[in-house]
This record gives sequence, structure tokens and C-alpha cells, in this order.
Amino acid sequence: MKRFFLTFLAVIALFAVPSCDAALPPPLSYQEGAVKAACTLTLDGAEFGVELYPEDCRLVVTSPECISGTALYCRGEKLFLDPGGGEMELPGEFLEYSAPIFSSFSLDGEGARITTSGDDVRTVRVTAPLGDYTVKLSPDGSPREISFTGERSFTLRDIIIERE
Repeated sequence: MKRFFLTFLAVIALFAVPSCDAALPPPLSYQEGAVKAACTLTLDGAEFGVELYPEDCRLVVTSPECISGTALYCRGEKLFLDPGGGEMELPGEFLEYSAPIFSSFSLDGEGARITTSGDDVRTVRVTAPLGDYTVKLSPDGSPREISFTGERSFTLRDIIIERE
């Protein structure tokens, strides 16, 4: 009887001990300190290799090779294109189309909805003024994929973040 009682207590103690898993990072912590994100941008069925610089509001195309080095960036409320030989200002409506891409690494977590699937992928949904973001996170909190649904939908994949 003593052996049963001690075994019973040992089992209870095992279940009472908190899990050794590390606490999950905050859902949008991938944005903190991000100075550059290299990724694949899918837009209107086409894929581009890009580098996003969130603090500078700048995107540089890395592939396909024929447009590699082309930069898109905003200054204030104006959007510029620099194909490598000088900049040109783009019409104002282009800023509205590109702003969600630049905002992918500065999302406001207020009101973000978080779900977890059976394969431990946390999904964060954020509603923004121009549309909705869906961020799929790896267990370590890094983004697997960032999708935007709005006037001009896009997806960012294969994301590698460089921090300060």
C-alpha cells in the first residue's frame, strides 16, 4: 500500500511540475530590431527576391536578375523608384499599393488575434487600415510567412531577418 501511495504521489508531482518548454515569444516580436528582411515576395502571380529595410521604408529587388538592384522607397508621402541610374517619383496611388509591404515589419499588435494549429504553427491576424495581415510563426517566433489581403494582395516567404 505504501508503494502504491508513493507511486501515486510521484505521478501527481510529475503533472504538477510546470513544463520545461520555454515561454513563447510575443506574437509580433520578430519585428523588434529588424533592420533588413531578405525574402521572396509573391505579387500578382510573379515572384521576386527582395530585401526590405523597414526603418528606411525601402525595398530592393534581388531577383530576377533583369531588375536586380531596383529600389522602391518612400520619403514622407511620396514614393520613388530607382532602377539604378537615378530616381523618379511615382504617382501617389502607387504609395497606397506598396505601403502594406513596407508595413509588414511594423504591425500594430493591438487587437491581434492569435491561433495555434495542430503542427504548433501560431497564426497571428492583424487588421490594418488598408487590409488584413496573416503571419504564420515558427515555434521560435520567427515568421514563416506574411500574407496581406487587400487592394493589392501579396505574400512574403523564406524570410531571413537581420537585426541591429
